[in-house]
Amino acid sequence: LKSEQSQLESEQSQLKSEQSQLKAEQSQLKSEQSRMQHLQDVQVRLEEERRARRQAYESALESARLLDAEKQARRQAEQRYEELEAKMHFMRSITNTNPELVFEVTAMRRVAPPAELLRGFEEAAAAMEARADLALPEKMRRMVFHTAPADALARIEQEGMRPCMCSVCLKPTSGVWPEHDAGFFGNHALGVYVSRHADYTFYYQRQRKVQPGDTVRETPCPPLPSRLPQIQGVSIPNRSALSQPE
Repeated sequence: LKSEQSQLESEQSQLKSEQSQLKAEQSQLKSEQSRMQHLQDVQVRLEEERRARRQAYESALESARLLDAEKQARRQAEQRYEELEAKMHFMRSITNTNPELVFEVTAMRRVAPPAELLRGFEEAAAAMEARADLALPEKMRRMVFHTAPADALARIEQEGMRPCMCSVCLKPTSGVWPEHDAGFFGNHALGVYVSRHADYTFYYQRQRKVQPGDTVRETPCPPLPSRLPQIQGVSIPNRSALSQPE
């Protein structure tokens, strides 16, 4: 009986050990399950963050596309406004020099003046505007026009227009004044020769009166001080070139 009792106690002890081991394994299993659940929760959160980031990225791309489209539309509207403004200045400048002709704008080309030309013009214009001996109307900026042969336009765009080099006006013969165009709106030897009236300048592209069917390439200059001949030697930038057939 004692032997059986001892054996029973041994088995009970072994059973308790196995129960303890089982509890440890169950605890470890719960820990593993908790860790797996945590990993699953982390994975869900990461997926939600990825989805949110993807949506934010797509939303930002769409906003950027809309912004680019808006900027493009604004640039087109500004360009169209500039073209309409240039056309308006041109049409308003016509002064019936050729009453038998009608002029139509068929094309425009926007030209960005070189920085050094624009800087030189602004410096000269600022110096003139600061002069106290000039009346306010003499310091106003106005749109003026210049017509040149087609082969001269490229150099005008890059170098500006030069003051007139008329040898007759620069070195007049004493007592003799040859018949020539000395400048209807002032002595053209004093500076760049331009006119407030585009049709007045058409003659100078071919050195003859404009005729029906001619294509005239007009170069409008940005608003200039009205006493332009006093700006001697200043290169004037060109803002755009117009093409008008009669």
